Amino acid sequence: MSAPVWLLLGRNAGDNAQVRALGAMAGGEAKEFTLSHNLLREAPAAWLGGSLASLRERPDFGTPWPALVIGAGRRNAPAARWIAEQSGARLVWLGRPRAPLDWFALVLATPQYGVPAAPNVLPLTLPLTAETERVAPQRMLALLGGPSWSARITPDYLLRFAKAAAELAEVTRAPLSLATSPRSPAGAAAEMRRLLPGAEIHEWRKGGENPYRRWLSEAREILVSGDSVSLLADAAATGAPVSLLPAPEPGWMRAVRATRPGRRWLSGAGAHGLAAPPPDLAGLHTELRVRGWAERRGALLRLEGAAARMAAERAEAAARLAALPG
Repeated sequence: MSAPVWLLLGRNAGDNAQVRALGAMAGGEAKEFTLSHNLLREAPAAWLGGSLASLRERPDFGTPWPALVIGAGRRNAPAARWIAEQSGARLVWLGRPRAPLDWFALVLATPQYGVPAAPNVLPLTLPLTAETERVAPQRMLALLGGPSWSARITPDYLLRFAKAAAELAEVTRAPLSLATSPRSPAGAAAEMRRLLPGAEIHEWRKGGENPYRRWLSEAREILVSGDSVSLLADAAATGAPVSLLPAPEPGWMRAVRATRPGRRWLSGAGAHGLAAPPPDLAGLHTELRVRGWAERRGALLRLEGAAARMAAERAEAAARLAALPG
């Protein structure tokens, strides 16, 4: 893929990691833009069209224009469309853009987003993630995310997560390390220290030192909270066995799922602007079992051998990216 490549970043660390991973696959010189948004960010991309109106500040977009623009999510889609209209750049998107799919040369989407099938949509089981160089396994690693539209992190959940981490550490006979994330609730690290005395706990802090990647490379076994797909992908890509503890859904989402129209909305609304549902994490967990990536082990989902499957999907994504018209 010829340079330049523009990477449109946002507020979500998991999305940004995927954008950078795909940018590395594209090759060539990459230029990053971190976009921030005003209140128009809530307007459907189809209404805004190719526009910079939802940006709080206009970046230094200009020549040399990119051959390829890579982004994720919905908020940066209008800006990407605007760049394409100025330059003829091809747009490659990750996740659910909530924009007309014909804006994009390629969309890579995982099951929780319900993006409809189309010739320019490549379904993935788990998100793309940076490759982790493995070293001698020496720790049982637990990764704790945080609440979202699709998941609740309650005191009871923290208790169950700590218990699962302790049990897995005992089985694997490895010292336990636990890392929180940017979305982890305030006080979660302190609660984990109380529940898991003796464990090495890292509390995520903006700008602070973060052992996350190193701990991933050293993990013998990994437990992931069920709210975060990006944490799950990072864990599975290491090649270590991974257990996932599903997080409870909000009450309104359980009520919606109990109805047939609600289930259709959660699984198939795809890219439809304001009508798009939150990510269907339960649907993703079901797909992991249906596709043979995971099996139930009591309250946990257990993934083994997912790294090879992720590598195959990564190779397919790279081939689709390379096949885009030059």
